[in-house]
Amino acid sequence: MLSCSDARVPPSIVFGQPAGQLFVVRVAGNSASPVTIASIDYAVGQLGVELVIVLGHTDCGAAHAAVAGDPPWPLEPVVDPLLELAKADPTASVDDIIERNVRRTMDVLAAHRGPTGRSVNQGVTELRGGIYDVRSGQVTDVT
Repeated sequence: MLSCSDARVPPSIVFGQPAGQLFVVRVAGNSASPVTIASIDYAVGQLGVELVIVLGHTDCGAAHAAVAGDPPWPLEPVVDPLLELAKADPTASVDDIIERNVRRTMDVLAAHRGPTGRSVNQGVTELRGGIYDVRSGQVTDVT
C-alpha cells in the first residue's frame, strides 16, 4: 500500500488488519517517487504482493497547498506533483486534486518498467485506488 504519512490515516486500522499484515509505504502526498516505487517494486517482485492500493485522504495538506499555489518551504518535493495537477486545472477543488493524485499515482505505477508495472500489466497484481475520509472513516474506491 502506498499511503500518505498523515497520522489520521493508519492503513492497518483503516482496513482492519493486524500489525504485520500489510506492506505499507507512507509518504506525505502519497505520490510515486523513485523511492516509493522502488519500495513497491520490492513488495511485488520479492514478496509476491498481488494487490497494491494507492490511498489518498480527505483534508490533505499537500492538496490544500497545491490548490493555494504556494507550497511552504520545505514542502516543495511533496507538493510539486499535486501542484502540477492544480496548475493543469486552476478550477479544481482540493477534493479534485486528491482524487487526481491517486489516479495519477496509479498510472505511474502501472506504467513503471519494474516489477510493479510488469505485474500489473500481466494481470498478476491488482492495482486499486481509494480515498479515506478522515471524518467518516470510510474509503471510497476510485479505481
